[in-house]
Amino acid sequence: MKSELLAQAEDIYRSGSRNRKTRNFEGEIDLNSYLLNTFNVGPYFFFIWYLPEQKMDYVSGGIKDVLHLEPDNFGLSYLMENMHPDDVPHFLRFENTLVRFLAKIPPEKLPKYKVRYDYRVKDGNGTYKRILHQLMTLQCESDGAVIRTFGVFTDISHLKNDTSMQLNVIGLDGEPSFYSIQEDCSYSDDESPLSDRERQVLVCLGDGLNSKEIAEALQISKNTVDNHRQRILTKTDSGSSAQALVKAINAGWI
Repeated sequence: MKSELLAQAEDIYRSGSRNRKTRNFEGEIDLNSYLLNTFNVGPYFFFIWYLPEQKMDYVSGGIKDVLHLEPDNFGLSYLMENMHPDDVPHFLRFENTLVRFLAKIPPEKLPKYKVRYDYRVKDGNGTYKRILHQLMTLQCESDGAVIRTFGVFTDISHLKNDTSMQLNVIGLDGEPSFYSIQEDCSYSDDESPLSDRERQVLVCLGDGLNSKEIAEALQISKNTVDNHRQRILTKTDSGSSAQALVKAINAGWI
């Protein structure tokens, strides 16, 4: 028998797709371009979610490292059955809020926004992992009905221990960002204190790169990287790069 929580989640996603019937995706998908817009500082996997039929079109093999599952075993049913009970109400509230919030964004601009928040999910071994949930619109109709989304789940258990949860919608390609979105769709539009280059450096630090490796990756000098690192600590009032990274994740700056 279908659980009540699963039924609630399905209703939310069905409303987001405006109850559209099956429609094939036309054109090729450049998965790398979508991955470049997500922040992954730990094991991750990605998927393509088809809202009208509540099913996964594709789940990457990285799920074996993150949730210790086979790709075919992952879906909305698994998520609702294995999400931490304390996080489920927040998850449902966030998703309900998103349906209304994203409806205010012009349909042609939906692919330029990334949804992000985090919660705990039990993996195949029975251990709860804190997952950074990042989602972008892959396909939508002219009236804003969302048909397919591209999602990335990253294990950030090693970075975040508190149970706070915040819904953010991050603008890409120059679009504005919306932080700490509330149930009435109110939000904070406080911009990140970090420059684009400082965010790039912080992401590289999260990937485990040292200053020399970051300099090579970004094609700048090591001295410039060190200066960026110092400014990051000052702007985030942090004593270490790890602390700055956690603050940036919690605030939705990266």
